[in-house]
Amino acid sequence: MESHYVLRNPITSESIKEVILNLTKNHLNRSFSSSATLIPPSQPKVQVKTEVVVAELYTDTFLPTILEKDKTVVVLYYTKQCSFCNGVSYIFLTVARKFSLMSNLIFTRIDGDINILPWEYTMETYPTILFFPAKRKSESRVFPSSISITVPNLINFLLVNLEPNLKIQALWSMCVQTKLPKEQSFCYSTLLEETLNLINDTLKEWRKSHKLQRQILLHRLKALRQLHLLFAHTPTKHIDISDYLKKLDLNVRHTEDFYMSKEIKHPRYEL
Repeated sequence: MESHYVLRNPITSESIKEVILNLTKNHLNRSFSSSATLIPPSQPKVQVKTEVVVAELYTDTFLPTILEKDKTVVVLYYTKQCSFCNGVSYIFLTVARKFSLMSNLIFTRIDGDINILPWEYTMETYPTILFFPAKRKSESRVFPSSISITVPNLINFLLVNLEPNLKIQALWSMCVQTKLPKEQSFCYSTLLEETLNLINDTLKEWRKSHKLQRQILLHRLKALRQLHLLFAHTPTKHIDISDYLKKLDLNVRHTEDFYMSKEIKHPRYEL
C-alpha cells in the first residue's frame, strides 16, 4: 500500500534524517493534501441540470460526494499526462448529456495525479471509471478494462448497474434527447418494455410482501401504470412524467416517504 508524507521543513540532511526516523517510529501522519486542496480553485456551488456539468472532484470533496446516500455517482479518474484520457473525457461528457435529466445521477471526474485519496480509492491505471450506486456504496463497480470505453458501451454499463426505477429514468432521459424519429421510436419501445418488466417484478414483490409493504407497492404500481400510459400516448408531457418518476424512488422500508408522497396531487390519465 502506497502512502504519501510531506516534508514541510527546508530540505537538508538533518531534516531528511528526522523524517526517516519519524517514519520508522510511525510518528508521521499521512498527507491528504494536493495541489487542489492547497490552492483551492473556484468551484461552482450549484450544478444546473439544464446544462451538462461534470463536477471536478478534489481530495477534500471526493468522499463527501461519492458517499452521498441518495445519489448514484459515476467517477472518471484521469491525469493530464494521459493522452487517451482526452478522448474518454469527451465520451464521458456525451453520456452525461444523455442522462442530464436525472437529478439523482451525478457524473464527476478527478485528476489522480494531483489528488491524494485513501488507498482503496486510488487507481493504478488511467482512465478508469467507477460506479457508486445510491444506498449501496460498498457495491461499487469498475468499468471493465477488457471493454473499450465508447458511448454505447458506457451507456450499457450504466444501465446494467442502475436500479430498475433509475433505469427507467435513464432511458426516458435518453429518449427525450433523441432527435431522429426512428431512433426515438425505438427508444420509447424499449422504455415501454422496461416499464412492463418493472410492473411484473413489482407485482411479484407485492404477492410476497406484508400488508404495509403492499400499500407502498400498490402506490408504485399506480405510478408505473400512469407512466406506461404517458410513454405510450403523451410522451411530451415531461412535467407529469417527471412527477411520476419521483414516486418510483420510494423505499418500501421507509413508510414516511410513502405518506409524504400521498400529499402530492397529480393529474390522472385513464384508459
